[in-house]
Amino acid sequence: MTTNSSDSSRPWRVGSVTPDQAPAMRELFVQCFDQPLSPAQWNWKYGNRQGLASGAWLADGQLIAHYAGFPRRVVDAGQDRLAVQIGDVMVHPSERGRLMRHSPFYQVAAHFLEQNVGTRARFLHAFGFPNERALRLGEQLGLYAPVCPVIQLVWSRPDALPTLSRWQQCITLTSNDLYRADSLWSQMRRDFTDALLGVRDAERLRQRYVNHPDQPYQVHGIRHRLTRRFLGIVVTRLHAERLEWLDLVAPRSTWDECAWAVCALARLHQRPVVTLWMTEPFAALFTLPHRREALAVQVPCNIHTPGPAPDTVRGRWLLTGGDTDFL
Repeated sequence: MTTNSSDSSRPWRVGSVTPDQAPAMRELFVQCFDQPLSPAQWNWKYGNRQGLASGAWLADGQLIAHYAGFPRRVVDAGQDRLAVQIGDVMVHPSERGRLMRHSPFYQVAAHFLEQNVGTRARFLHAFGFPNERALRLGEQLGLYAPVCPVIQLVWSRPDALPTLSRWQQCITLTSNDLYRADSLWSQMRRDFTDALLGVRDAERLRQRYVNHPDQPYQVHGIRHRLTRRFLGIVVTRLHAERLEWLDLVAPRSTWDECAWAVCALARLHQRPVVTLWMTEPFAALFTLPHRREALAVQVPCNIHTPGPAPDTVRGRWLLTGGDTDFL
């Protein structure tokens, strides 16, 4: 397919991005985000068709727009579905500021959604974590609608909390220990029969965290000291001034115990703050005292192709920071 930008002397075409075009994608990534995407991280995202993308190229082969999605198994009101998480949305600086439907951004987004998302496509749902500006642009162009705000939960001064109960342990899990997640995930999905949430089994934890080529995540299991029964699994990452809590695999009855364990980890590592991104409707399940901070982030719903209406998914996404590809 060939389309023209507003400058007719710069024709560009739209199509699917193939693995051999990875260098052009990584070059555009630097131009858009001012940081590199290593070959190892590109392979973690896109290798073995783990990621799909649409792109727009100038006649000389320069990639000027990119719109990607990463397949994700989800549970929708108890039913197994396939979704795609939108990410690596990029437009070359020289092509920005064009809101028309024939702009590179609109064309690559429309191409991707038409090829991959909706009731007649491979992926029923599409979701992501666009900032306020990107979401507003998608709304203006009729691509997606906001359905669930994301907020940040903050536990400050975890050193002021009591330590873990003597009946509980928080242990570091290796890749070989991740099978523990399967039973906890089964309990979690049973507890959220009306929700729309990403699968959090051992396979997911291994691919998302253990196999990540760059980020040093920590995966911990919370268990009863005597019975050895696991109460939950949490994923964290250390920053200079805080402990970032990224993921949680646990029945809802033990969420507070998991939060307590994460605060104990922050205390152990001498971090004064714990932060967690979570979709707002599910944040109320934590009763361990914390504060909430607004983020300019909303999970959107695809409205460009036939699929679930926004009202049928509004407020139902149970997502955390670990459901992103960038935290």
